[in-house]
Amino acid sequence: MWDLKRTRMNNGLSSEDYGLQFSFQTKIVAVLATSLAIRAGYTVSKYYGSNLTSTEVASVTAQEKGIVYTEFLNKRSESEGAVLSFNTNTHIPKIGFVVSVVADYEPLLKQQQDAKNIYPVSYTLATGEKILLTQEEARSEGMAYLRRGFGSTDNEKNYFPSKGFWNFNVRVAKEIRKNIRLSVSAFNVLNRKPQAYTFSNGDGATSVSLYNYKPVSITIGASLQL
Repeated sequence: MWDLKRTRMNNGLSSEDYGLQFSFQTKIVAVLATSLAIRAGYTVSKYYGSNLTSTEVASVTAQEKGIVYTEFLNKRSESEGAVLSFNTNTHIPKIGFVVSVVADYEPLLKQQQDAKNIYPVSYTLATGEKILLTQEEARSEGMAYLRRGFGSTDNEKNYFPSKGFWNFNVRVAKEIRKNIRLSVSAFNVLNRKPQAYTFSNGDGATSVSLYNYKPVSITIGASLQL
């Protein structure tokens, strides 16, 4: 048996990004020696391939049935995100301290993928014969072994919304002789662990998982101004 395969390279990936951003900052409030800044943003990102389909090596189960390649529709995805950020800076000149607090709230963070790309549109036999599949055939349980990621249910999940969550960061700086500053920064000081609610495109089941979000981290730094 001979396997002859031709490939061609092209710029087949495309993406589109849209967004709006708003920012506002107050003057220092003398009584509190504090200024407040507010920033808000909303973005939409779309990712898709200009090539209609992609060919992959068949699963082990499919190879046992004499199938070497399966062809799928290319993946398309769309994501939305929004963030509302509050930033306060408090300067205490008597003791040479600058305290900054940043509170970020993400009310919207979701991703939607085209679930159709897990179902094959055709497959190629070891003899070189290519078999086209109807939509009903591709989605039938008898052809489940041809699906992308066969054996894993993760590939059938197509919608990833989440409830909004907060993140708090704090930075404290100490001024020494006006030209030396030591600082300590803490990221995610409350160790927030936001949850993601994932819906399956199969039976509608819902599962809950944690984002791969960074735990509390502390950074120490120093700066010298000449």
